[in-house]
Amino acid sequence: MKTALIFLLISNSYAIAKDFLPGTFKVEFAQEYKTSLKGKVKKSSGNIQYKYPSQIRFEVTKPDKVVFVSNQEMSWYYQAPFIEGEPGELNVRKTGKTGLSRFFDVLKKGLKTNQFYEVKNNKETSEIKFVEKFAKELDIKGALITFKNDKMDFENIKNMELTYLDGHKIKLHFTEMKTGLSMNKEIFVFKAPKNTRINQ
Repeated sequence: MKTALIFLLISNSYAIAKDFLPGTFKVEFAQEYKTSLKGKVKKSSGNIQYKYPSQIRFEVTKPDKVVFVSNQEMSWYYQAPFIEGEPGELNVRKTGKTGLSRFFDVLKKGLKTNQFYEVKNNKETSEIKFVEKFAKELDIKGALITFKNDKMDFENIKNMELTYLDGHKIKLHFTEMKTGLSMNKEIFVFKAPKNTRINQ
């Protein structure tokens, strides 16, 4: 009886201490967004690799190749050429406070209201609204996270809709996820392919 009670206490402590966001993850996604001019829905697909804190590799593989890589010091945004043989375009800058990596960083706080955002949880959704100051830093107004069922674990996310300050929305459908991966720091450093125009 005493052993069972100790086990229960340890289990409860682990459940309370466990972060919503895993230390590392890789997710395959399908993305939907509306164009600002004609309002057409565009679709793309790719993958996200993330390591806490502030390390992300966001790759769109279809229909056009686009890569965004960021660590705590530098960020790279690469657009592959539309025509083979033409140069690709790479923008390099120091990492700021905005972006998807910063968004994932604060999710360590979990699905409860805190100094960064307010949360409304329903049966299979969690609505996140960032406080005004942080929303301006992040350039994201809020997010709607939908889960596969009423188990609100990060690994159980079905899709995530981000609403930016200018009103446009991006919906990410998570198709396959792996967490707790060993990730080399080289993943979060971009090496420009040959024949690339670099803007710094």
